[in-house]
Amino acid sequence: FVSVVTLHPIILSVINPPGMHVTRYPRWLRWLGHGLLIAGGALFALFALRIALELLGPVKTAVTLVLCVGLYAFHEQIYKGVTDAVIAASAGRRRWAVAGLSIALYIFCPQWGWRLKVGDMTPGAALLFPEHPYNVAYAKLNDKFLGASQLVVIADTGKENGMKDVGALTTMEEFADHMETVPGAGASVTIIDIVKQLSRLFHEGEPKWAFVPDRQKYIAELFYQFTQSAQAGDLDRFLSADARYGTVITLFRGYSHDVIMNAIESGKQWAAEHGGENVQFLFAGGLFGVLAAVNEAVEHSYWLNLALIMGVVAACLYFTYGSLVATLILMIPVVLSQLACEAFMYIWRIDLNVNSLPIAAAGAGVGVDYGIYHFSRMIDAFDEGRNIEQAVDYATATTGKAIIFTATTMVAGTIFWWFSALKFQAEMGLLLALLMLFNTFGGLVIVPAWVKILNPRFLTERRRGVERVPERLAVG
Repeated sequence: FVSVVTLHPIILSVINPPGMHVTRYPRWLRWLGHGLLIAGGALFALFALRIALELLGPVKTAVTLVLCVGLYAFHEQIYKGVTDAVIAASAGRRRWAVAGLSIALYIFCPQWGWRLKVGDMTPGAALLFPEHPYNVAYAKLNDKFLGASQLVVIADTGKENGMKDVGALTTMEEFADHMETVPGAGASVTIIDIVKQLSRLFHEGEPKWAFVPDRQKYIAELFYQFTQSAQAGDLDRFLSADARYGTVITLFRGYSHDVIMNAIESGKQWAAEHGGENVQFLFAGGLFGVLAAVNEAVEHSYWLNLALIMGVVAACLYFTYGSLVATLILMIPVVLSQLACEAFMYIWRIDLNVNSLPIAAAGAGVGVDYGIYHFSRMIDAFDEGRNIEQAVDYATATTGKAIIFTATTMVAGTIFWWFSALKFQAEMGLLLALLMLFNTFGGLVIVPAWVKILNPRFLTERRRGVERVPERLAVG
């Protein structure tokens, strides 16, 4: 299971980026060098293997046999020890301890999972770790300046040249002043700032003249001055070409979920109370607007997809086994692993964002297989004449080995993503590995314990049905 997918993040994490002084060769020359290096390594490996085989001679077979037998015996001891521990976990009164543990996890895990918030739980880029140079520079930029994240609100006056109206500018100024009081805000920028500076400039730079004139004529003169002197496109971020729309840009020092939602809700509340007569405020643009839309879509899609996934899995289990009890037993570890994963995300402060959406589907789809393997083997063993206790233990001793091997290879193939330099890849690899471990534990420990406790009626009915068939054949 060690492959390019496994080693690639590790290799990238230990190789430092080239310095600025390194000579940049043409791409074709770099590819040629890589190809020659790989080809040379392959030829060297072939010659070295041939020489080793020739030198070893008869010793080769004996050494290989001893190694293979030793490794096989070692692996068998590991599998036997694990399966014996799993069988012991569902034996006697210990099965009730397992059932109590699963019930306790069902009670306590949602206490953290319900607190899980959509979006970035910490300020900074979600793709990179906090110590990455980009995030370090971003934090320093927010510390030294007013803020690097923007919330853009569109002010619609409803008519052409409406931005030259005294009432519209006054309302926009009051709204901008309100947005500066929102927690996390550093400053706001609007077309009003240009109007104030021009008004001050025309009065010999006197600070007391830095205000919005109360007469339409003066405002029109100021607008004419800066619209005629500005280059094409300079005012697009503040004003539309027909002067109907304007923008209120608020600068923030972070864009965590709480900051985004609080800023938008506070702005909407103020606009509902004070806007409407002179100007309508349209929310929201900029980085905050995009992230708010993404967070809303993720929050809606995550819980909807999770419900659909669990519903589809439960329906497939019911159609397969024809029993609600069997469906309930197999769904216990699937739902429990999802709850435990969400609790782990909250404790480790892993963001619930667009990258987390596929994990629920992948974890539930892969994890339920372990319970199905185990449960189906229990049914076969029960049909062969064993009682419930014997059938469960026999299934664990046989199919449990395959489950352990499959889970080990799958976890080992994803856990190495944790060494990736990309934060989202490392976190998703860890979550996938945890989901598979939780589902493996559920399929090997929780499912057998609940089968022994509930003693499903459909199993006994299956045996009665099988026993009736020979009787009917004998009578016929």
